[in-house]
Amino acid sequence: MCRLQMPPKPLEPLAKRLFKGVIVLELLGVFGAYGLFHMMNTSQEFRNTMNRRFPSVLEGRKQFFLNMSPDTLDKWWAKSVQVFIPTVD
Repeated sequence: MCRLQMPPKPLEPLAKRLFKGVIVLELLGVFGAYGLFHMMNTSQEFRNTMNRRFPSVLEGRKQFFLNMSPDTLDKWWAKSVQVFIPTVD
């Protein structure tokens, strides 16, 4: 008896699924990092908790701000002060 062999399936569907999975993981990482950064900028209590549990995260935040140029840091500081201190009209 002669058996016919089927040609192997292309790897294209697997590659597409893996690529989509990588994209989803990247997006989750970006949004997670933004959320963490936002919480650390707006909540002193959250910063204290992070400092107790994960001191390296707060060190990274400090290094980020130390490496900013003075002009950029001044602009960021002026913007953040406006958020925390409401103006009286």
